Amino acid sequence: KDIRVIFILGAGSLRTGIDNHLVVEDIKKLTGSENWINTPQEQLNELNYLKQVEDVDWLGISPALTFEAGPEAAGYMLGNNTLLFNNNNESKVTSGTMARLVVNEIVHPKHHKERITLVDE
Repeated sequence: KDIRVIFILGAGSLRTGIDNHLVVEDIKKLTGSENWINTPQEQLNELNYLKQVEDVDWLGISPALTFEAGPEAAGYMLGNNTLLFNNNNESKVTSGTMARLVVNEIVHPKHHKERITLVDE
């Protein structure tokens, strides 16, 4: 049986803005980010490493900009490399929604050797 590994990455590796820059560049501009910027930067490095892995069925999932504890939302939207916003212009996902996506991918795998992102509807 093939090996399948699912990673939860950060939103820093997503693209945003008119110039399509990495979210991690915005994070670096936050006051005090020098104390924790290594985490989103390393998550970007992890994604870049995963893109080179060919002998494992991997999936990386980047949450929305705000990833918070909470119940599953009624629905969610999926994307690939761009920071998503819902109809309320929020980039937010709860742990319950993330858990639902992970379980869906375990039971019915749809995404292989790629990164996806999600946002609560």
